[in-house]
Amino acid sequence: MPNPESFTPLKIEEIARRALAAAAGVPSGKVPEKLSRAVATGEGNREEIADLARALGPEAGFDLVRFDTDRIASFVFESSRPPVIAGASKILRDLNGTIARDFADWTLLSGGGEGLLLAPHGRGAEICRRIEESYQRASAGALGVTTAWIAARPEDFLPAPGSESAPRDGVRVVSGTPALLSLLHDEIRKKKDGRPQDRELVAGNRPRCRSCRDREAGRTTLRELGRPEEEGKVCDPCALRWRMGQGEIEGLSFEELIDHWTGTRAEASRKESYLGFLYADGNGMGALFGKLRSLGELQTLSGEVTGCFESLRVIVEKEVRAALPEPERGRASRLFLDLLAGGDEVIWILPAALAVHVAERLDAWLAAEVTARHGLREVLSQHDGKGLSIGIGLALCGLGYPVRYQYQLAKALQKQAKDRTYASG
Repeated sequence: MPNPESFTPLKIEEIARRALAAAAGVPSGKVPEKLSRAVATGEGNREEIADLARALGPEAGFDLVRFDTDRIASFVFESSRPPVIAGASKILRDLNGTIARDFADWTLLSGGGEGLLLAPHGRGAEICRRIEESYQRASAGALGVTTAWIAARPEDFLPAPGSESAPRDGVRVVSGTPALLSLLHDEIRKKKDGRPQDRELVAGNRPRCRSCRDREAGRTTLRELGRPEEEGKVCDPCALRWRMGQGEIEGLSFEELIDHWTGTRAEASRKESYLGFLYADGNGMGALFGKLRSLGELQTLSGEVTGCFESLRVIVEKEVRAALPEPERGRASRLFLDLLAGGDEVIWILPAALAVHVAERLDAWLAAEVTARHGLREVLSQHDGKGLSIGIGLALCGLGYPVRYQYQLAKALQKQAKDRTYASG
């Protein structure tokens, strides 16, 4: 994924210039600076920008492409085996990185299972197909992605006469960049809603995967995956995730993971045999992003918010390291699960006491991170005037409680926290 520091309007100007040049079949130096700046900032005279685009040729335009991963939680949490969970998260992170690299010339955003690209006109369908194929290959067919693209001319990124910056009678008329992004969002939503969610049925006389229990068992045995004491086989998607995640986490079960923790202490308390599933998500992010007027603002805010939450991940790893005896600190990152969520979400599975410790401090850590980021404070002051806050759900569960239910419980608790925040605001 691109570094948050690279999310600037200048970056979008470069992408827009390259895309227009490729679409029109001219050197990038022939693309007027006014065109690329208008696309990045959403500012300029529509008629003038349209005339400049027409002068480049009839093909001088873009395909605005969006991708959004389907059912991330199902993919990550359908198994309660730590290596499978860690492997699923790694596959998702790798996919975002792969797409950003494969389409480096056109990528505006790629992280948290979704992304946005500004490609030359005529390339949208091909890019969508390649992204979908990447997901199939990387997940052994277990993970889907919804893609969509719309054609846009440079002047389409500018507001039209009659658009309004504030709602009137509960309705805000939008055009320009917000309208294009809304159209893309609607296309993605329509495709997702129209897609059947049924799983492949497993015949009653066929063995089920010993990891997810949802698919028919494949050829890989648990013995091959490091569990000689267990009988049975796993499906191909679980085998792939297991192998991807085996180097990410210590212990092939949560009992073994907790044993690594309790084994580092002279006396292990009963509370240390519980897991803490911690799910945190930014408050009011949809409303905040809905106020943005340009691709430059979108890219800047996305990068800054992602940077904030990535910093939280670093802080939590430091807390894990500090909680371990000195000889064990070198493997701190392998003694808890730090899982993929969206750019404004974080998910950790930790020993219960440490999870409580982290949950109590997350909001203060986030506030300090926002204070340290001048670019973020500037965007917030323009559109919101407030800082960032988070809603937190924390579920403390016994080791035998399926992780998919831990996730559902933590998410429900987090929603309650958000509802209380919105009600009091």
